[in-house]
Amino acid sequence: MMTGKYKNNNIYLILMLIGFLPVCCDLYSQQEDSFSELPYGENILLVTSFESTPNLLGGELGVYGDGEPDWARKGAPHSWFYESDLIYFKKVNVRSGLKSFLLVNGQKGIKNRWASFAIDLGPTLDKKSVPKKVKSFDASGYNTIVLWVKGGKGGEKFNVTVRDARSKSYKPNGIVYNPEGGCKKEWKKIKIAFDDFIGRINWAKLDSIGIEFGANAGNEKSAQIYIDDIYFEKE
Repeated sequence: MMTGKYKNNNIYLILMLIGFLPVCCDLYSQQEDSFSELPYGENILLVTSFESTPNLLGGELGVYGDGEPDWARKGAPHSWFYESDLIYFKKVNVRSGLKSFLLVNGQKGIKNRWASFAIDLGPTLDKKSVPKKVKSFDASGYNTIVLWVKGGKGGEKFNVTVRDARSKSYKPNGIVYNPEGGCKKEWKKIKIAFDDFIGRINWAKLDSIGIEFGANAGNEKSAQIYIDDIYFEKE
């Protein structure tokens, strides 16, 4: 026979579970809603939503120059994956899924006068070569690069770059300066037609997509830009 003590404990546990289930369902529903925002379609190829690394094409990413993070300053906003375990995390700064990527200019100080982010469009084949050799991506079946951006304050500027397999350095082959007037304080969809890029680009052998966000793009120290959902589209 169940004693009063154990009976009461079991009732208490049941009540806790009843109270906990709606919370679990609500969290699941929120996550499901977040992922429902991911871009998809037969004319779309998602490169990354920053939910994992490497990206969906097998490529790595990095931040350079004045965009490099100071890992010693753990509580300060820095360039890297923006996720819920950060003490300054706010869900409004994630467009879809559970993560975005934060770009911060000059967290370690303004030394280089430039800051950049780059994402490879294929797995690394040779790290020793300069630039490192990656498996090129054939983007010739598409005609547009799309990404979502959000400024920390609004008014932040950025340039979008691309580099193909012909490049003998990390210097990009093509660039678009501050597309669509840069960032707002809300999420903004940026669509860039291949024809809008300045430069000669081999779209059939594309190696990386980059974002310039330092003084070279017109930003002050500590300027913050959130990015999410980078993809190719055929319109």
